[in-house]
Amino acid sequence: MFIKKSLLTFLISILLFTVHSQKQKDSVFTPSYVLKIMQRAADWQLNDWTTKGFKRAKWDWTNAAAYTGIMELAKLSADSSYMNFLVNIGDSLNWNTGPRRFHADDYCIAQTYANLYRIYKDEKMITPFRHLADSIVTQPHVEALEWKNRIAEREWAWCDALFMGPTALAYLSSATGEQKYLDIATRLWWKTTDYLYDKDEHLYFRDQTFFDKKEKNGQKVFWSRGNGWVLAGLVEYWKICLPNILKEKNSLNCTKKWHPGLQVFSKLTEAGMHLFLIRLVIPLKKQVVPDFIPIPFSGASTTKS
Repeated sequence: MFIKKSLLTFLISILLFTVHSQKQKDSVFTPSYVLKIMQRAADWQLNDWTTKGFKRAKWDWTNAAAYTGIMELAKLSADSSYMNFLVNIGDSLNWNTGPRRFHADDYCIAQTYANLYRIYKDEKMITPFRHLADSIVTQPHVEALEWKNRIAEREWAWCDALFMGPTALAYLSSATGEQKYLDIATRLWWKTTDYLYDKDEHLYFRDQTFFDKKEKNGQKVFWSRGNGWVLAGLVEYWKICLPNILKEKNSLNCTKKWHPGLQVFSKLTEAGMHLFLIRLVIPLKKQVVPDFIPIPFSGASTTKS
């Protein structure tokens, strides 16, 4: 009950703040101000990397996640330094992913490679990852997702992987026009979702080891950041899938193929990002699924990271 009241108070506060801000001439919600803040954040990060060096390998997922944000900024900004920085990162790595070939963390960086290829059309930018993606496509992917035997090096057995893997493959599909990469991303996304998604609480377990864990209050344990990764991956994934969804929207095939994914998207918004995603969800709702209704907050327990 306390969580529900706190959430309601938070939502009302945000609503009132938004209404008040919209009345101000210098609203922080103007595109120019948002772009300015994005540039300040990126400039700090690029300067830190340049002056202090990388704390982890350039291909590491922690850096690769940052590159995705810088990539989006580069598309909006007139400052070419952001795009140049990303190209230099790729060149310095010979456009290779990390050493663990099938570990999703190690090819998260390919999201940026594929996006850069869409702009520059330079084959070297995607050739190594394309070879890897072809290998992913040909793998049987029949292994169980139990958290043992280094399963993460072969399958998307933890929920964070749903940001790292599907988006990289979906971007590659969009960049090359090869449907097989999107198909395998969809297949493996559902394999992980069927295993880790809790249909009662509408959240993802971090991995199989969390299935039987309980908080002191008896609630199931969900990893907040892990569910955040799933949400972030879904945003990008659905942007790429949307043309196919709209193309099929009047067919029974669309209902069977895409409606469950939209429902998962809806239910995940209760993990703390409802307001940030609602503007993405509503267009899908109106164009694809008329009966799409976000699921109310359930008060399930999520752990901090």
